[in-house]
This record gives sequence, C-alpha cells and structure tokens, in this order.
Amino acid sequence: MVRLTENPTEVRIKNIGKLDDATIFISQFTVFAGPNNTGKSFVSKLLYSLFAAMSSKDLGINYLRVLAISPYLAVKQLQTHYENGDHSKAVRKWAEQIGVEGDRMDGRSGLFAFPDLSTIISDLSKATNRLMSLFSDAPKTVTSSLNTPRLLDRAVLEVSELENKIQGMTSERVILTDISFRIANHIITNFQVPVFAGIKNSMMESSFTVSGIGGFTLLRDSVSFDHPGNFFRLSQELHLQEELNPRIIYLESPIYWKLKGSLEDTGFYRTSNTADHATRLSGVPGHFIDLLAMLKHEYIGDMEFPEVHTQLTDKNIVGGKISISEQGDLRFQENDRNFSMHSTATGVANLGILALLIERKVLTKGAFLFIDEPEAHLHPAWQVYMAENLFELARQGVNVVIATHSIDILKWLEVHAKKDPEYKSLIALNQFPVDNEKNKDDFEEKIDRIIYDLTKPFTDLYIEGI
Repeated sequence: MVRLTENPTEVRIKNIGKLDDATIFISQFTVFAGPNNTGKSFVSKLLYSLFAAMSSKDLGINYLRVLAISPYLAVKQLQTHYENGDHSKAVRKWAEQIGVEGDRMDGRSGLFAFPDLSTIISDLSKATNRLMSLFSDAPKTVTSSLNTPRLLDRAVLEVSELENKIQGMTSERVILTDISFRIANHIITNFQVPVFAGIKNSMMESSFTVSGIGGFTLLRDSVSFDHPGNFFRLSQELHLQEELNPRIIYLESPIYWKLKGSLEDTGFYRTSNTADHATRLSGVPGHFIDLLAMLKHEYIGDMEFPEVHTQLTDKNIVGGKISISEQGDLRFQENDRNFSMHSTATGVANLGILALLIERKVLTKGAFLFIDEPEAHLHPAWQVYMAENLFELARQGVNVVIATHSIDILKWLEVHAKKDPEYKSLIALNQFPVDNEKNKDDFEEKIDRIIYDLTKPFTDLYIEGI
C-alpha cells in the first residue's frame, strides 16, 4: 500500500524528537545530511515505522485475527473439557458444535485466507452469534457442573466482547484501526520507548504528515490516522499492482550483525502481537528483528540487481561475500575460506550485508532501503564505492534513504549531479538541522552549504596549522 505518488514527496513533522516544525522531502534517492544529533536518524526511523506498518500484505486481516485469538482459546478450552472425560453423548455433541464455530475464529483457518475483509467480518459475526446461541442452549449437566461456570463464563465473556467489537465494523474501519495499531507498534519497538512521551518534544500536538498518504497524530500509546478522501481508492489500485507490498528495509550499525548470534541467544524477539500494543522492549530495535525475519525466507524469481551484486563482492573490494546457512548463521566467504562475522572487518559487513540482501532477493524494485550512516567503518574510497552502488540501486527502482555526514558521499553526489542531470532529478537533499525555507533551495545551494559545514572543522584546523 506504500508508493510515492509525488516526486518529491513532502513530509511535515511537528513536535517530535528534535523537530519542532520541519518539512523534508523524499524521492528515489533521499539524503539527510548534517552534523550528529540533529534528527537525521530519527526521521529515518519514523519513516521506516510508517512505511513498514503500511506495507503489510495482510493489512486488516491480521488485526481481525488478533481480535479473535482470546475468544478462540477460551472456546477451545471449553470444548476440550467436555469432549474428553465421562460426559453424555449430548454434551459431547454440544462441545463438538462449539468447537466447529470456534475453529472459524482460528487464525489458521480458511476464514482468514479471504482477501475480502467484509467477508471475514461477516463470517466472524455469524460465528459469534452461533456461539452465543450455543452457550445459551448448553445442556443442564454443563451449566450445573462445578467446573463449568468458570470455563463457560470466560468463553461467554470473550465471545461477547468480540461480538461487540465487530458489530457495525466496515472494511475501511478495520484497515484504519490496523494501520494505527501497526504504526504504534513499530514506533514503540524501533525507538524502544514504552509510550510516545519518549519521542514527543512538547505537550503540544505531535504529528507527521506525508503528502499522498495522510496525517498521523501521536497520542499516549496509539496513533490516529487522518487519511485523504481518495485513500481507499488508491489502496485498491495498488492492490492490483505488483508493487503492493514493497519490502521496507532498515540497515543500522553493522555491529548488530556481528552480535547476531548472541542477540538471538538472549531471546530478544517480540513476545506477542496483540491488539493492545503489548510488546516487550528488549533494547534491540524492531527493524533489526524484521530484517532477520526477511532473510530467513526463500523468495522466488531472479536476482534483480546482479551487476550491483557483482560489484559489491568484487575481489578488488570486499573480495568475498556473506552467506547465510539454513540455520540462519552468517559467515564471510573469501575464496575457499569461511570466517565468522566476529572475525570479519566491520566495513566488510557493511557492504556484504547489502550484497546479501540482493542475493537473497530481499531487495527488489519498489523496495525502500533506509541506511543510517552508510559510511560507518568504511575507508573514504569505500564510502565512494558505497555511494555509487546505492545510487545505482535507486536508478534501477529502489527507494533509497540515507542519513549521512560523509563528505566523500556528498562530494560524489555533487560531482555526478553536475555531470548528468538525471542524477539531480532523482535526489531529494535535506540539510539538518532543518530550516524549512532553506530546504526549498535548489540542489546546488544546499550541497554547497552542507559540504561547507562538514568541512569547516578540517579547514579551520588546516588554516591554524599553516
């Protein structure tokens, strides 16, 4: 459901993080440039949280599935109690009937395979109505049993609550509720904050708006979504296109990859995906967990960027590639030798993970690739090399967003934008700290200011040393 419909796309952020009222722009190749601690990475994670939440292939369906979990479990517990043991034929028949209706609420059932949300809502409503009727007609031996009131009362409560929640529900309402839930969950896990007060910078309304998608307001631990009038028409159109569910990828410090095994041993994965945002904060950002999950899947089709993959693994640069075993273990392969990630140079991991994403077909056209400081741990020559390959991915259809303070990467952009106007047309350059008026300046003015600011410390020291 995520696709940039405007080029460049305007994003306005109010009272979030270090940004009081900032307007930035994103395009095929987006750059957030400036000093440390000015909000670059913050904006990247915010956009990742939004796009990852809205790109789900089962948007709305998963929300209904989550709503039905507790009622399903309560019904199955009641069914199991009366299908087993010394009970009459009538009681066992009754238990079988409630089990059939309960199974319709199970996330593994065929009910949730329907792409039509209205069909799922209708069938859930029918199942809850039939269950409530069966509860009312429970055999006397069931209602008089000492153990039954607790089991039956719990099932009645859970199913009636589900019945109330889905009463009058529409497909649009389900999608909006699911989007709000998912965005809240992504923000909480990506920023590792228990409530949004951890990222809001004032008591005033905190919000962000993306042109063509809608506006989002942060409440205490939830998000309200104000969508444009044509939102559902556009979403239905995107459902008919191959780029309906572009993968949203966030690459942060390569140190995470070197510690991957240790992090997994600590059991940092989310404990649940419930409708009340109950998640366990582990200190490991959700975007890293999401990417690990993507890498564990097998994807069909051909590798879409073979030339970039070849360049990234060239013997004169990285000299090998990172591979992933069936168990999910990462190794660096160089000629006939294998090395653990612990003994691999961090800069090699930086380029190698990018090559692995291409090789595993995680990175495809239409995908969004967020990279925080792609220059991290790279020699200046390799920073230029990284810039070349990232821009080539953008040129071939990947939406690339980088947060950087690399003079080498920015100089590469400046030089090539002068050589070829196509480069400039793909770039959305944003200077941090954000000055809304200056951010409207053309590319040449902004790149000059950014490079001047980043090189000033060296220039001052150089002049001082003369």
